[in-house]
Amino acid sequence: MAPYARLFTALALLSVIRADLDNPAKVDPIIVGPPTEPNATTTRESTSASTPSPSDAPTPSTTPTETTTDTTTTETTSPGSSATNSSNTAPTRLSNWAVKKTYQGNDFYNGFEFVTFDDPTKGRTNYLDQQTAKNRGLAWVNNGQFGMAVDSTNVVDPSARGRDSVRIQSHDYFAGDMLVIADIAHMPEGCSTWPAFWTIGTGEWPSGGEIDIIEGNNDLSTNLITVHTGNDAQCTMPWKSGEVNPDLYTATPKASTCDGAAGCNFVSTDSASFGPGLNAAGGGYYILRRTSEYIAAWFYPRTAEVPDIVSNPGDTFDETQLGTMTAYFPNTNCDLANDLTEQQLIFNIAMCGGWAESGWAASPCKSQWGDCSDYVNNHPEGFKDAYWLINGVRVYGTS
Repeated sequence: MAPYARLFTALALLSVIRADLDNPAKVDPIIVGPPTEPNATTTRESTSASTPSPSDAPTPSTTPTETTTDTTTTETTSPGSSATNSSNTAPTRLSNWAVKKTYQGNDFYNGFEFVTFDDPTKGRTNYLDQQTAKNRGLAWVNNGQFGMAVDSTNVVDPSARGRDSVRIQSHDYFAGDMLVIADIAHMPEGCSTWPAFWTIGTGEWPSGGEIDIIEGNNDLSTNLITVHTGNDAQCTMPWKSGEVNPDLYTATPKASTCDGAAGCNFVSTDSASFGPGLNAAGGGYYILRRTSEYIAAWFYPRTAEVPDIVSNPGDTFDETQLGTMTAYFPNTNCDLANDLTEQQLIFNIAMCGGWAESGWAASPCKSQWGDCSDYVNNHPEGFKDAYWLINGVRVYGTS
C-alpha cells in the first residue's frame, strides 16, 4: 500500500484543476438573493496548466495526526477582535461565531440548486435536475441524512453526455467572516471519481476565488485542501520561507502560489481524511474558517476524540475549543479581504476529465481497466460506493 499511497498523494498535486478565491470582509455571511444562473464560466474549469510537480508530493502517514486537542496554539479573545498579523505566531481564534444557516435532510432540496450544465471539467458526467435525481434514486433523504450518488446500474452510450450524477450549489452566497462545519458519514470512492466539497465565488472564473475543503480523485489516500485567489498573482503563502511556524498545522504544505488553476494547498497526513479511509472510519467532520486575516481548516475522523462543540454543534461556536489546525493560509502576502468574493457551497461527483484523468493515468485504475471514459461507460458496478451521505452542514458568521 505504501507505494500507492505515495503515488496517489503525488497525484493530488498534479493539477488542482479548479477555480477561485475573492472575499470582502463583511460581518454577516448571508448574501440576500440567489446568484446569477450558473454556467461554465462561473464553475471549476478544466485545464492542464500550472500543474505542481509530482516529485514534490509527500509520503502520507497512516497514523491520523490531525485530531490533537492541544490548545497552546489558540488565543481566547473578546468578540470582534482580529487575528494577529504575524504568520509565525499562533493566530487569534474567535469565540463569537453565530449560526447563520443550517442544512440537514430536506434542507438540501430547498437550499441548493441541482445544476444540469455540462461538466466544466470535461469529464464523463451527466448532472441531473432534482426531480430526475430523486426519481432515479440518486438523491434521497433518510433518517435526516441527505444522500447523492452516481448511477451504478446502467451502461452508458458512448454518444451520451456521461454517467448520471449530481452536483448541488447553495442558493445563498456567504460573505465576510465564515465558519463551516460539515458532518460527512460517507463520501464517494472508486476509479475515475472526482468528488469534492468546495466553495466558489461570484463572476467569471477565476475572479471570485475558490476554497476546496474536500477534494481528490481515483481513491487518493489523503485529502487535498486548496485556496485559489482569483486575480491576485501576488498572493503567496510564506510556508517555505520560514515565516510560518510549522507547529501551527498538521498537514503538509505544497504549492505556495495561490492564483491560477493549481492554487496554494496542503496535503493531509491523515489516512482517514479521504475516500476509502474516511468511509472505513465511519466518516468525519470537516471545518473551514475564513476571515480577512487567515483561512484555516480542521479535520476530525469520527473514530478520533472529537470536541463536543464539533460533534454536537449549537447556535454559537467557540473556535478556541478546536485543536491544532490541519491547514493554515495566513494573510501575510495576500489581501484575503478582496481576493475572495462571497462564496457558494458546492457538493459534486465528477468522473474522468481534467485532474481525474491525470490521476487515472498514473493509478492502478489504468493498468486494470485501460481507458477512463470506457470504464465509466461500461462498468456501472464500479460506482456502487460513489455517493455522498451528509449528516449536516452548518454555516456560522461573526456577530
